[in-house]
Amino acid sequence: MKIKIGKNISETQQNIIIIAVTFLIAILIWQIQSEEKPKAKQFDRPDIQTLIPKGYNLYALDIENIESIDSLVENYALVNIFQVNAKKKAQLILQKIKLIRSLKNSEHFAILATNEQLEVITSYPGPFKVALQNPTAPNETIKKRKFIPKRKIITEDSL
Repeated sequence: MKIKIGKNISETQQNIIIIAVTFLIAILIWQIQSEEKPKAKQFDRPDIQTLIPKGYNLYALDIENIESIDSLVENYALVNIFQVNAKKKAQLILQKIKLIRSLKNSEHFAILATNEQLEVITSYPGPFKVALQNPTAPNETIKKRKFIPKRKIITEDSL
């Protein structure tokens, strides 16, 4: 390929100029691409055991409605925990418990519970359902309504 750059430049000199310009363009592209990708800052994560307050335990929880909670909770939330039973209605187990997302696997959650709360939750079989709680709401217990079965009264006239 012949490119006429000037009358006094030989073909060898033209090839050297073309190679040099191509090399400079390649270096420029490489520099631009390396500037666009910022390097991730490396930091040491503290050991999770050092973050657990005294008197509390971190308990991994088997959550039945994990997809909904995963889409609503970013890192942590206050929740109510219900025990799910196919034969009965859901039963409230614990209120205003801190739910924390796992650092290593973001699809798993754990609760921060006292020893007494841990005894309560481990006495029930999983999986559990979790409902988000308003952190500013007063800590009121949920009143359970008694289930009154409906009775069918048959009179002699209705036969």
